[in-house]
Amino acid sequence: MIGIAATTALRFSTDRIEQSQIRRKMVAEAEIELNTIKALANAGTLVAGVRPSRTISLGPGRTGTIAATVFAPAVGSTVFRSQITGTFNMGTPGQTGSFTINSGHTSDRRPRAIGVKFAPNSISAPGTGQFFGDVPSAYWNMSRNGSFTSAISDDGQATTLACSTSLTNVVDLTSNLPTGSSAPGDNFAFIARGAVWSSGVTTNTLTLSGIPFTRYDLILYLQVPDIGTLGTGTVQLGGGSLVTIPLNDVLTDPPRVGFVTSQNTFYFSNLTGATQTVNLAGTVAVPPLHAFQVVERK
Repeated sequence: MIGIAATTALRFSTDRIEQSQIRRKMVAEAEIELNTIKALANAGTLVAGVRPSRTISLGPGRTGTIAATVFAPAVGSTVFRSQITGTFNMGTPGQTGSFTINSGHTSDRRPRAIGVKFAPNSISAPGTGQFFGDVPSAYWNMSRNGSFTSAISDDGQATTLACSTSLTNVVDLTSNLPTGSSAPGDNFAFIARGAVWSSGVTTNTLTLSGIPFTRYDLILYLQVPDIGTLGTGTVQLGGGSLVTIPLNDVLTDPPRVGFVTSQNTFYFSNLTGATQTVNLAGTVAVPPLHAFQVVERK
């Protein structure tokens, strides 16, 4: 569903007719951007943030730029707002024009995600327009001690989700990232830099409560940095089966630029219930717990 209310402010120069023609071309380009945003909303994948701008050729010496920003819904709302800004240059000083189009987009199919990142104060929360995680999210709750209450979802709404870990030591593992890994600021480095972990500690339990979704997936991000030979690790959801994982620097050769599902990104799919417990263990040291996401299923 999409509703559009457009307001246009133009600064005409000497050739009003040509500017009018250029403006019509620019508005058509803006409509293409709006249709893209609408399609993302209808597919349930629209996320808030600044979208890449586009430069458009409008003839010799004439250029235009289309820029768009998508705003997260207000608390209690499901409507994303977007603003499209168009500017054009006629090739002569003073001969410019601009307009804005404001739109609303609603998608009942968009899954909400709640992400918690374990990191010390030396690691900052994501900046505006940055998206991280297997389910890209612009908002991450930063836990500095292994716990968090009233976590906020990626659409900006407060939730009842709370978490705690039996191991409360949160460390900065930036210096231990695999050789050749991407620089801080990308998806891999943001997730991998901090973790709940301590050398020589062999167990850690993650407890979740107040999960606000009827049905959901739980994604765990584990054991990325090169922190020595850790032996064998296990992951267990509640009283379920143990999943064995290798912890012998498996992510250092070849260099990693992303997560590997079989080694350090774990999906527990189609879960129900307001509480979950995840038990982590290792023969030498417990797998580092970098972050988790709870993703609504619809």
